[in-house]
Amino acid sequence: MTQGFETLGKWENPSDFRAAIILLRDQHNRVSLQFRDDFPQVGGRGLWGYFGGEIEIGETIVQAACRELDEETGLHLTPDDLCPFVRVLSSSSNNAQHYVFVAKAPVLQSDIRLQEGAGFAFVHAGQLSQFNMIPVVGQVVEHYFKMDCERFK
Repeated sequence: MTQGFETLGKWENPSDFRAAIILLRDQHNRVSLQFRDDFPQVGGRGLWGYFGGEIEIGETIVQAACRELDEETGLHLTPDDLCPFVRVLSSSSNNAQHYVFVAKAPVLQSDIRLQEGAGFAFVHAGQLSQFNMIPVVGQVVEHYFKMDCERFK
């Protein structure tokens, strides 16, 4: 089910790969970025990305988002804790489908127990140019900061 997701950019020739993505917010309305491990098998290695990953067979998009967030950060959110945001195709990974949620409640950095990736940061719009991001991640995060963030509360 893809209701509630705004389409960001063109949606042409999507691949079969689907990923559930989560943007976390902190109390200052900064959003989370994950620093990707620099291992050969890691997509976007050595770049800043976002938390999330592949939707497994039999999972809904929101179930995958909750599972991925738990696996990568130790945060236990429920489907009711997430708000659909955008769907976008990643040009850097053969038109992979990314379904992006925003967590409704702010998260404290101290609540995150990083279990995947080399690091994470919460950033505000003025800092985006300082982070070497996977292109689609930059597109999504820039769009987030242009939106009325009240809809995610």
